[in-house]
Amino acid sequence: MKKKIDLRNSVIFLVSILFISIFLLFLFENEKYIAINKEYKISEEEISDYIKFSKFQYYELFSPEEWISISKTDKQKEILVKNTINNVLLYKIKENEIKKNGITFSDKEINKYMEMDENNEFKNKLRNYNISENFLKNHIKNLLVEQSYKKNFLKRVNVSNKEIEKYYIKNKNDFIIKKVRMYQIWIKKSKVVNGENKNPKKLAYAAYEELKNGKDFKIVCDKYSQDDRNLVGGDIGYVDKNTVLSQLRDTLDMDEGIYSKPIKTKEGYFIVKVGDKKVITKTLNESNHKIKEKIKEKKYEEQEKNILKENSININKNKLKKMYDLF
Repeated sequence: MKKKIDLRNSVIFLVSILFISIFLLFLFENEKYIAINKEYKISEEEISDYIKFSKFQYYELFSPEEWISISKTDKQKEILVKNTINNVLLYKIKENEIKKNGITFSDKEINKYMEMDENNEFKNKLRNYNISENFLKNHIKNLLVEQSYKKNFLKRVNVSNKEIEKYYIKNKNDFIIKKVRMYQIWIKKSKVVNGENKNPKKLAYAAYEELKNGKDFKIVCDKYSQDDRNLVGGDIGYVDKNTVLSQLRDTLDMDEGIYSKPIKTKEGYFIVKVGDKKVITKTLNESNHKIKEKIKEKKYEEQEKNILKENSININKNKLKKMYDLF
């Protein structure tokens, strides 16, 4: 009788040990994940890599100040981390969906894009931000997945004439285009002036000073501007908010004959002068294709929101807060 009890106790003990081992293994396995649902797991590394990559983009394309402005508070950081988690989740879901249609991307295809960086200039910049080459490969794959998934989705989406007409009526003001004749001084590289090598910023402010002192825009443009339009006084024709660089949009509201201070863009420094203005109203027929594309884009965004609702994910709050240190 005692032997039977001992055997039973041994079995119970072994089962308990096995259960605890499985539980601990589960905990250990899930320890590296910041977000989990029934089908998908997102690691801390995936999110930290994308946050570092976002920081890199802001620093290189805009400025450190721009990055700081969107990530000052813990609330801003929380939103950015959650958005990153959602984006990574969407990539995973979309990759699964296109796989069902037999679409995958091989290392060979991905490496073709990697090889475009012949001098490793881009990869070296990424290393400065502690971003690995493996991340870049995965990011390229994700972009290809997104492109393929979106292309297939937009191909399937139908937009009726009624939807197009309703959009046109609701957004009538979007089809009233204010056109402004613009003249520009565009400075993109250093130049020797009076024996002194001046960088683009110095050149732009030197040109601005001459304008302030009463020199004609055409003469200053001919002296400083570094594109072919200096031959016609910097005239770039009629533009609107959709056809100018985003940094120059505010200048469209200036009065006729007024010129701006030097404006820094990733293309160089600009000084712009406003000429005459006109207003054009585009008809429904003229706007048909553009409206159709906009409605398709909106449907795509709505579909992404629905995907996230259907695949709600549990986020580890402690791990989320750990990401704040990356900002």
